[in-house]
Amino acid sequence: MKAKTPRLWSREPAPIGTVRIHRSGKSRIRVVKVTHLGPQQNRWRPVALDWWLKNKGPVPEGLRVVHLNGDTLDDRPENYGLLDAAGVGISQIVGVGGRDLSADIGGIMFRQAMHMLAADDETETLLLVSKPPAPEVVASLADDGPDDKRVGAAFVGWDGGQGPFEIHGTLDAAARAAAGTEPEDLGELEAAVDAARERSAGRRLLGLFSGGSLAHEAVTLLEPALGPLEGNVGHGPDERNGGHAVLDLGEEEYTQGRPHPMVDLDVRLGFLREAAEDDAIGCVLLDVVLGHGGHADPASGLSDAIAAAAKHAVVLARVCGTVGDPQDATRQTQILRDAGAIVAPSNAAAARLALRAIADGASA
Repeated sequence: MKAKTPRLWSREPAPIGTVRIHRSGKSRIRVVKVTHLGPQQNRWRPVALDWWLKNKGPVPEGLRVVHLNGDTLDDRPENYGLLDAAGVGISQIVGVGGRDLSADIGGIMFRQAMHMLAADDETETLLLVSKPPAPEVVASLADDGPDDKRVGAAFVGWDGGQGPFEIHGTLDAAARAAAGTEPEDLGELEAAVDAARERSAGRRLLGLFSGGSLAHEAVTLLEPALGPLEGNVGHGPDERNGGHAVLDLGEEEYTQGRPHPMVDLDVRLGFLREAAEDDAIGCVLLDVVLGHGGHADPASGLSDAIAAAAKHAVVLARVCGTVGDPQDATRQTQILRDAGAIVAPSNAAAARLALRAIADGASA
């Protein structure tokens, strides 16, 4: 009797819950079988989407679940993302350098990035972000914007008049315009600032920033009320002389021979310790920037110095990052709050709250 050849595969359908790897365009993703019924494409669902639907609920129209670290096979739940703080999806982020829109460079990288994003079907709106640019370079970008996509810009401190697209002078305003969202309700934080400011008679402001664009945005919002600010960002003297000051600690005078302050906290720690001993300071304003390559746990590294300063001054912080960053924005926020800082939902909100903290000392 002839022996049967063993069957190497089965005609039986894969059980519900089976996971396999599927090629989607240029990427590979894991998909899970959810039903035996319906068309083939509806029987299998991306693992990321399946987890989101079961744990977070329906995905809003026009948005999609993404892998935060870019690895489409990394299906840890903490690697799934859908919305940023403004409530919109982000298709691509392209770094172009802080001086690209200067007259010397002429926007070389901006043009390349705009052309690349114009060809990306997942991108509906281009949001350009820069420190104060050269107006003539901005005008020259008119021919680089795609006709079928909306283009807006956050050119911090912009005073160059009409541009070839919608331009906002703060990061906050441009992000909200792109997302179509309203400003945050700061009522609870304003009450917290009012309570904290009672601890001190000091009404001088000190801003300690590791992000240059964030420092410039703060100055844009503060100087109309406070006048020219001391330090290396505002329009007052570079040297501190007893007035309100905002410092960009990422500039070369603070980084010669040492890493950037997003990595090395020592310079900012020194200023925080000085502030804790200065009764004239009523508010310390700072950013905590997260991301790959930055300090592994900046909030913990700053917490003791923040706690000391918060004994007599209002400490306002903005965490610039997401839960998908290695440092976890939620965890960093809680550490700062535990140390006595008031954490604002945006850098612009933090600056506006700082004005409230020193309201009766605005002419100092």
